[in-house]
Amino acid sequence: MKRWSSLLVLLAFSNCEPRQVPKNCQEKPRDERGCYALYDPVCGCNGKTYSNSCEALAVGITDFSKGACREN
Repeated sequence: MKRWSSLLVLLAFSNCEPRQVPKNCQEKPRDERGCYALYDPVCGCNGKTYSNSCEALAVGITDFSKGACREN
């Protein structure tokens, strides 16, 4: 059941228009704290690949998964 609910959440956000994107999926001005230069890609809930989790967090993306985003 847990897998299905996760899938439904993903599907619900997969076709959002920009005004429907959750706040944690909208980039904000970059936090000037330094991030390490390690390439360990993450895919943000906004569909953008960041070089690592620190880079995603620095622009306010708090919901991401490991690995680069798929090209559509």
